[in-house]
Amino acid sequence: MPENQIQQKAKFSLNTKLVSILALVTLAIYANTFNNGYVLDDFSAIAKNTIVTKGLSAIPEIFTTPYLHGFTISPNDLYRPLSLAMFAIEYQVFGSPFGSHVINVIFFSGCVILLFLFLNALFKKKKPSIAFLTSLLFALHPIHTEVVANIKSRDELLCFFFAFLSLHLFIKYSDTGKLTRMALGAFSFFLSLLSKETSITFIFIMPFIFFFYRNENKTRSAYITLSTAAIAIVFLSIRFSVLSAFHANNTFQFSIQDNYLICAPSLLVRLATSILILGKYLRLLFVPYPLICDYGYNTLPFVSFSNFWVLISLIAYLIILSVGIYRLVRFRKDPIAFAIIFFLITVSLFSNIFFLIGAAMAERFLFFPSVGWCMICALVIEKLALRSARGIYGLVSRKAFAIIISLFLIFGLLTINRNSLWKNAYMLYKNDSRYAPHD
Repeated sequence: MPENQIQQKAKFSLNTKLVSILALVTLAIYANTFNNGYVLDDFSAIAKNTIVTKGLSAIPEIFTTPYLHGFTISPNDLYRPLSLAMFAIEYQVFGSPFGSHVINVIFFSGCVILLFLFLNALFKKKKPSIAFLTSLLFALHPIHTEVVANIKSRDELLCFFFAFLSLHLFIKYSDTGKLTRMALGAFSFFLSLLSKETSITFIFIMPFIFFFYRNENKTRSAYITLSTAAIAIVFLSIRFSVLSAFHANNTFQFSIQDNYLICAPSLLVRLATSILILGKYLRLLFVPYPLICDYGYNTLPFVSFSNFWVLISLIAYLIILSVGIYRLVRFRKDPIAFAIIFFLITVSLFSNIFFLIGAAMAERFLFFPSVGWCMICALVIEKLALRSARGIYGLVSRKAFAIIISLFLIFGLLTINRNSLWKNAYMLYKNDSRYAPHD
């Protein structure tokens, strides 16, 4: 057997082992969600949704009506048919939340694996330890418990799954030029948008990746960028058409219950409070405790720019932005620059700075941005524990093993404990009301 084939076979075997480890870790820390019930928005999306509870027969109606049409009439609704279609099938097949919780964990495992495959391909398989550590941290981080333990957040899981599948397929197209990979990548991106609007930020991430990191073929990079933009336009057109037909497209009409920032006393106060919330997102990434299922009205006070923590948050983000731009310009294909820019692009959608969204703050909003944070941490671990080791095998060194086990114990136990609180509404509210007594 030629030497290059032997090397490829060895890499495939190693990747298979790493993927298996990630899948097992994900299953181990989220298995205790299987017996949880419906909680929070699970009722509006599934249990009390008159369209979803029809089962399979409701799928055509789901794709032609707003997201909450089976539960309530809203002047500012959403269009996320893919998760609702899955819920309809599951409701008919299982008739209970058990099957849906299992499927959530399976899709989260798929998200973790696709993140690993994408990062490994992005850096041309030269940084497998970074790809693995980033994915492992992503699997363990307690901030993701809302997305996995709350069945309704299947929309977030599907959005991430198909977004990163599209990235992986687009890289394959960039490397091989096979149009089937291009078509499948575009279709995956469309499925991501049908799941949730979060991946709309990929119209900026795609050119960022394929003109800075995988830019060997400018023509293919241009095709990827243009196809992404075209798919986004098609989705937004469908979304606009469906929501307008039901008078549910008033994007400026929110209730205080949805987003209390709507009643801020001034634009400057709203902006300052939004910056403070961005700072809290950073804190939750580093210290994911306590976690709260709802950050609604009165949970967080309105603040002005004279508030110390607002200034600290603003300075922190300005430093992060400056470092990201500097390293991108200075080093071009720098992993730190990628992590920072990815974080900033994806978190901007939930900042409430450029426009108001459906909530002031939510832990699920960190699902995409946390990839950047996990990658920065992985790079730090590599520098501290793997720099002198040989590639991926440095993960079993004494220093690296100690760091990984510590993270597994701290984040893993926090995640398992948080999952148990999502068992039912009473347990969740009883716990979280201690940390948000004024909500």
